[in-house]
Amino acid sequence: MKKQLTFFKYLFAFVIVLGVSSCSSDDSDLTNNQTENFSIAAKNSSAQQTTESYVATEAPEGCETCVQAPVEQLSTQTITWGNGKTKDVSVTAWNDNEKFYLKINSTVNINGVQISYPYTEEGGNNHVDYNYTYSELTATEITYEFDLEEGWASCNAQDYAVRVEGPGTAAEFGKTTYNLFEICSCEDLLTYTSETVDGLLQVEFTYISAETIENAEIKFTFPHISGFTSNDGKEYSVNNDKNPNQPTVLTYVGDLESCKEITFSLTLTPYCNQGNSDKATIWTDFKVNEVSKKGTNENIVFNCAN
Repeated sequence: MKKQLTFFKYLFAFVIVLGVSSCSSDDSDLTNNQTENFSIAAKNSSAQQTTESYVATEAPEGCETCVQAPVEQLSTQTITWGNGKTKDVSVTAWNDNEKFYLKINSTVNINGVQISYPYTEEGGNNHVDYNYTYSELTATEITYEFDLEEGWASCNAQDYAVRVEGPGTAAEFGKTTYNLFEICSCEDLLTYTSETVDGLLQVEFTYISAETIENAEIKFTFPHISGFTSNDGKEYSVNNDKNPNQPTVLTYVGDLESCKEITFSLTLTPYCNQGNSDKATIWTDFKVNEVSKKGTNENIVFNCAN
């Protein structure tokens, strides 16, 4: 009887130990599963932390000939981080005949900028060597300028990289190439031709402006005309259309492009009754925004005796 009691005691103890072991195993599996699930969730959260959309523009073409205005190259990048926060960052490159420019724009404050120009690497693995660092910035648009090398020529490649720091992940614009353009340079130049046809004077003025001017006010002074016709569709306002004894000023308003010709074709009716002279002074001046551009051109005089 005593032996049977001892046997049941050991059997009971064995069952208890087995049950505890089973529960410990289940808890361990649960803990492992929870850890694995947390790890996956963390990875997914990290993957959603930053998304980027980067558009790098190819080097602009057409650099073989000079251009009227700088040619811009735009690279853009969109970064999303945190709880759906988004920022757009862009880098615009261009040059004039003296400097190379990089303009950085951002929809959030720019805290720091690093620039590699000319582009160089250090330590291998495409590690960018930023040789210009600007910190403690608070702006959404910043422009940096760099002197061009002496003796530069059109189509010379300019390689650069830019890193823009601000809220969220920094925007990194890797190695980008820009081809230099020569900006056409010229001086103000006015020329004209004139021809008498059936008692009327056919004149054509050709003007080249050294600079681009929007809505330029161009004035022609005609001391002795009694009428005119525009042959090329340009419209003019007239200060004096009733008294031919007073100088007539025709005014044209339009855009002027640097180094690009613009012509003015007119048929003029000379006024030969201004006195005893057998000549009529037809044209004396040409002004752009009240500044004379006549240069060394002589007045246009009509022979009334013919």
